[in-house]
Amino acid sequence: MQAVVTSPRMSDKKKRICQMGHEVEKPAGLFGALVGVMALLVLAALASHVVGWIWNIPARLLNAFTVGAGATFLPFYFLAKGVRNLFAGGPAHRLASGQFGGMLGSALILFLIFYSMGAATVRPDGRPGVTFNPTCFTPDKPYYTDSPWELVYRFFFPYGMMFGSGCE
Repeated sequence: MQAVVTSPRMSDKKKRICQMGHEVEKPAGLFGALVGVMALLVLAALASHVVGWIWNIPARLLNAFTVGAGATFLPFYFLAKGVRNLFAGGPAHRLASGQFGGMLGSALILFLIFYSMGAATVRPDGRPGVTFNPTCFTPDKPYYTDSPWELVYRFFFPYGMMFGSGCE
């Protein structure tokens, strides 16, 4: 036997028919969303490296729109959706933990990017350095520091935070 699952927030087009006793949607849990979002941002960084070997302009755009925009806006997006669904209660309440997991995952990647950028610009004696410019470079330029954090930063942004304007 099948029944139409109704929801006041779901349009007629999106209403689903399911067998009795089965859940319509299985929301992601906190850990699943946390790992999922982190994996997607790492895959986006890998994709920008692969595309960069072929043609670097699309790689710069891909990097800016996936890693850059994703790590910057996803924490706030998932936080807003999570809070909204947490207070909505009912079935929406179950979605909140997955959205909070997505917020944590993207916030961890954002923290890693900023920490690696800051750590790569510090001289060995702890003073801020200028030997590594994290805003613009190209992957074919040699590394300017011995810091392993520069390698981490260059993994996520092989072309720098900007598109290289005013860097030469």
